[in-house]
This record gives sequence, C-alpha cells and structure tokens, in this order.
Amino acid sequence: MRKLGVITLLVAALAAPAALQAKSKDSPGPDKEFLGVDTHKGKYLDQEYVADGVNLSGKTIHVYPFELKGERPDKEKGDLSWKELPDFIQSSIVDNSADRSGGAIKLSKTSGSYSLRGQVTEFRPPSAAASWGGWIGQAAGSGTIVFDFKIEDPSGKVVVAAHHKLLAQASDSLRRRMENVAGDEIGHFLASLSK
Repeated sequence: MRKLGVITLLVAALAAPAALQAKSKDSPGPDKEFLGVDTHKGKYLDQEYVADGVNLSGKTIHVYPFELKGERPDKEKGDLSWKELPDFIQSSIVDNSADRSGGAIKLSKTSGSYSLRGQVTEFRPPSAAASWGGWIGQAAGSGTIVFDFKIEDPSGKVVVAAHHKLLAQASDSLRRRMENVAGDEIGHFLASLSK
C-alpha cells in the first residue's frame, strides 16, 4: 500500500509541469497589422521578412524605443521590469546588433534615414522558483519576451520585418538573454542584409 502511495506521488509530481504548461496561454504570433507584411520561418529569428534586393550596407538605422502592447504582468521577478522594456530593448539592439556587420550597418537612437520600430507583445518574468534556483529548466518559468520589429526605408516602405520569442534559460536572466539575442540572432540577421 505504501509503495502505491509513493508511485502516485511520483506520477503527480511528473505530471504537474505538463499540466501547468498546458494551462498557460499560447504566446502571440507575428502581428501582421503592425508589420504590414507576411513573415515566414526565419534563419536567425522565429519569423522573418526581407524585401527583394534589400541591402542595408552603409545605411544608418534609427532604432526607436519599443512599444508595449502585451499585458503588464501581475508580479514581476528577476532583473528586468515591464517599464524598462521599451528603452532597454532599444539600447540592446543599438549597442549589440551592428557589430556583426563589421561596421557596414550603423544603428542610432537619435537619427537615421531608415527606421526600426518594434513592439513587445508578451512579457512573462521568471517564476519565483526559476528566480530562486534556476533549476527548473528552459521551458518552465524562466522568462519570456515576445516581440516584433520592422525596418522602413526613407519612403516608409517595410523592407525588413521579424517576429521572435525570446526564452531565457534557467542559468540566464532576461536582461542578459535580450542582450545576447540582440548581439547574436538580430545581429546575424542584420549582417546578412549588408552585402
């Protein structure tokens, strides 16, 4: 009888994370109304769009603070807050993304003939357990940021667009993960557009 109770307890413990994940809402997909174009599965980011013949080499891109479109979380844990997101993502991209192009693309917070505008459609800070121990793992409560961005040429035409779901790993923080995504995924994406 005691053995059956232990087995039942183990099964319940293993099923709990799956049940919690099933109950959580799905993250939003690309916001076509905001992006103005159809995206497809990307090489560097979850969803990408690149207009035919785009070459950003030698261009200066004005990166604007990101807009907050998703719901503000009830509780915030970890090292990145809701109110910091617009300026923090802007700074992360400006400070980290252009390096991958070897200087062919310039990013600025104040000026540029091209513009990069983005929005955060979901922000889920880490769960208390993930903040405390970092032992839960990548898929369960370590923190999520879902965002869209587009780059428009001087005429206002969308020439580049992307959608991405950033998932912080248990050993990382949302702040550091966003900086890494800006330097790696977004950086490689922009570098691929400087021929």
